[in-house]
Amino acid sequence: MSSKIVAGELWIIAPPQIPQQLRAAVGYLVHAGVDLAFGPDDVLPTQPPETLDGIKMILAVYDDIERIQKKLKGFRGFHLEAPDFYSHPDGPHSGPDTERGSNSFVMTFLHDNERTWLAVYGAAALGSHKLLESPLLLTGDLTLASPRMRERMLARSDGKIRELFMETVRSSHRTEWSDISFNMGKAMLDDYEATGDRASLDGAIQFTDRVLARQPRSLREHHLGPLVTVARLHDIMRDAKYRDIVRLALKDVTDWSPFRMSRAGYCHAYRAMSPETQAAVSAREGEMGSYGELMVRTYLPVMASAKLANRESEMADLIAHCIIEQRKNLRDPGTGLYWHGIPSRREGQQGFIGHGHGWSTFGLSQILDFFPSHHPERTRILDIHREQVEDVARFQDDDGSFHTMINWPWTHVNLHYTAWFGYAFLHGARMGWLDGSYRERGLAAWHALKSRTFWGNVAAAVGGNPVSRQVTFYLEHNCQLHDERFSGSGCAAQATFTLHEVLRLTS
Repeated sequence: MSSKIVAGELWIIAPPQIPQQLRAAVGYLVHAGVDLAFGPDDVLPTQPPETLDGIKMILAVYDDIERIQKKLKGFRGFHLEAPDFYSHPDGPHSGPDTERGSNSFVMTFLHDNERTWLAVYGAAALGSHKLLESPLLLTGDLTLASPRMRERMLARSDGKIRELFMETVRSSHRTEWSDISFNMGKAMLDDYEATGDRASLDGAIQFTDRVLARQPRSLREHHLGPLVTVARLHDIMRDAKYRDIVRLALKDVTDWSPFRMSRAGYCHAYRAMSPETQAAVSAREGEMGSYGELMVRTYLPVMASAKLANRESEMADLIAHCIIEQRKNLRDPGTGLYWHGIPSRREGQQGFIGHGHGWSTFGLSQILDFFPSHHPERTRILDIHREQVEDVARFQDDDGSFHTMINWPWTHVNLHYTAWFGYAFLHGARMGWLDGSYRERGLAAWHALKSRTFWGNVAAAVGGNPVSRQVTFYLEHNCQLHDERFSGSGCAAQATFTLHEVLRLTS
């Protein structure tokens, strides 16, 4: 296996069983653009390098040392009997906020060649940003945003990356009725339509059956996203059970709060109210166009299901009104960006987290797939979408990426916002709604994603953020660069949205 590894400045020795902390650390390092050694299918080396030429740092996991230590020679002070290292794992090199026995420690050793370092980490230490930044990145003087690493990452086959992504998606256990199951269903059905892979269609059917088994008794205040998958499956399979589910779900939808005018802007807080309180509040206060997520959680599913429910014209009238109201409520006239929600607008926030413009743009790009071509408001809705992509395109980085706070480039690059906008650019160009320049912007977004993917997943996303009145809240929850989300299926699914559009354009 080592003969197939292409060396980089950082050589990570993977144990036979890779701990979750190491997976998260790899996500952090990939996002930083560190030049890692890896081979086909994103395989890490399992043995020390045969030569140290060009290698600045070797990273090994403490629990794996006994297996490989005889091949790690010439590092000063590195041997099994080193008392400070092996006998006192919670000594002076441990993390500052860890409990004793947590295996959170690191020690570095300089090689006799005076240019290569060895860093041995306890598994828990790999979960500390501080202990990755120093000593790993600092001591090893590793190149950040390495052009060589980006070149190697982009040289990988899109088809192979697609296989890795879909393996992650199809193995997902996130079958709750939510935006996550919407992501999974879209990824699998998009894959089937883009590639003809029957395994993705079968996976979508089986996955949706599990989601439907967990469908809430009432969808009144729930995410409706899974209905998009149900409606699409009906179009493919012509199974009446999917039709019946959709018709029942939309039975009294026009009475729901997202379809009535909003003033207070309770947004996510509405779902924390008791049913009795919701009933009292909803009698005078709706949610229409009050926060970004509504475009995907409610308006897209209703429009996608409307034809199947024999209510296409009625729902198009309603959805058009909601889209226009959302623009009025959320769009900042100065930047053209959408605030996350009405409370963010009222506080005059100057930084725009991608949840507002991202959900709105990503959702509307799909609503147009289902919105009737003959409807009198289609031109107006299409103009709103063109305005959305034109306004956000001004904030795209040179490498194709977008940031967590869209207009603040010093915040983290955010890959699920990059995926949303990349999808909207490519989809719109393919459907003829946007001009050809957006095809190039979409491909640039895919390159930004591709250069930061590894093991069939991406690093750096922001999930589960409610609307906040404080912009500092969004900064404190800026980006999950280094946690279990790196190995979660939600981020992988969102990246496939852009990839499938690339595959359709290039096939």
